[in-house]
Amino acid sequence: MMRLLPRAHYLPRVLLFLALWIGSAGCYQAAEEGDYYAFYDLPRGVWQGNTSVRFQLLFPDRDRLYQIQIALRLDSRIEKTELALLAELQRGGSTYYTDTLRFRLADQPEVWLRPGTVFHEYRAGLARPLQTPYTGLFYLRLTPLDRVTLTGVSAVGVGMKERPKANK
Repeated sequence: MMRLLPRAHYLPRVLLFLALWIGSAGCYQAAEEGDYYAFYDLPRGVWQGNTSVRFQLLFPDRDRLYQIQIALRLDSRIEKTELALLAELQRGGSTYYTDTLRFRLADQPEVWLRPGTVFHEYRAGLARPLQTPYTGLFYLRLTPLDRVTLTGVSAVGVGMKERPKANK
C-alpha cells in the first residue's frame, strides 16, 4: 500500500530547486556583467544635422582593450541609402580617437538591407578596439558627417565590451 506524504515534506525540496534555479540565473547574468549598452531616443525621430549625441563610457583599466559598437534604429521615414557618422572619443577637451562609420542602409530608397517593416537596426564597430591612456569617464561623441537633418533616426546606441586577453 502506498502512503502519501504531507505537502510539508516536499517543501524543502521545492525550496532547494528554486534556490539552485535562481542561483544559476545569477551566474548567467555575471557572465554578461562587463557589457555596456545605452541608447538615446531622438525626439520625434529627427537627428538635427548640427547636433551630436554623446555617451559616457567608463574605462576602468588602461591596460585592456574595449570593443565599441554603434547602433542606429531607423524607421521607415529615412530617405537616405547610406549614412556616415564621425565618432570621437573625448575627455577634458582632448580627442583621443577619431573614426568614420559608414552605414549602408539600402540599395535604393525603401529597399532595406535589414529585415523589418517599421524599424530597422544597423550596427557598425569602430575600426579597432580602444585602449585609453587613463582610467575613468570618457565621452563618445557621434555626429552625422553630412551635417543635414536626418528624419527617421529613432535612436542611436552604443555598446562596449571588454576584449578578452590573449593567452600567453
